[in-house]
Amino acid sequence: MLSEISISDLVETKGFEASLITTFNASLPFYEEILLRRLRANGCRHNVVLMDSAQCSAAWETAITRPRHAGYEYSLLPIRSTATFHPKVSIFAGPKKLALLVGSHNLTVAGLGFNREISNLIEIQDKKHAFGPVLADAWNSIASWLEFARGYCPPDLIAAGLRLQDHIKPFPALADVRLRLGFNRFHNSSSKLKSSRSSRPRPITQHKPPRSLVAPQSLKPTRVPSSTSAKPNSKAPMRLTNS
Repeated sequence: MLSEISISDLVETKGFEASLITTFNASLPFYEEILLRRLRANGCRHNVVLMDSAQCSAAWETAITRPRHAGYEYSLLPIRSTATFHPKVSIFAGPKKLALLVGSHNLTVAGLGFNREISNLIEIQDKKHAFGPVLADAWNSIASWLEFARGYCPPDLIAAGLRLQDHIKPFPALADVRLRLGFNRFHNSSSKLKSSRSSRPRPITQHKPPRSLVAPQSLKPTRVPSSTSAKPNSKAPMRLTNS
């Protein structure tokens, strides 16, 4: 029997220092005001979102859907594809634990609150675990998407995504792991999602959408030019293998 997976409960727990979420489309104000706020409040300060490039561009078109904190409190990367960028993978990592979610949910109010979705949740509580190949495949896929994006994303953005590998290194392969196949529900969705609507950021009208998003840099509220002089990150992404 499938069990209920509460992403709200997951992001409420302490012990994570970094997160990376991939999605087709996203309710970015919902992510910023609910999930990101809880992650940061619990010590998870390095947060990255990979989003389909067409959907990301569409999000900048209206003040209600436009992100406010991308480039300051988290990194938002538009990912191109010949069709659509459609994987839904989430990694939450800390020094002593790691959670990997692979499922059907988008980073939206509906995907995490109202829809009937299905996900695999792997919770690793030990640096030796039985899901080395799964974690390796997930990270290697993410790293390949980031490398592909070098042709159109600023180097700082690519580096921000690849830095997640530093948080995955302590978890190579073989012991205490729990695998749950279940459906998503944003915990107490009826009440919390109502509050998320009321706490939606006010319309943003002070600037036009930038040509490129930038990785957090000391949270300085300065405009970043469309091109960057930063040197590309020459360090190749780590590829995890199950030895």
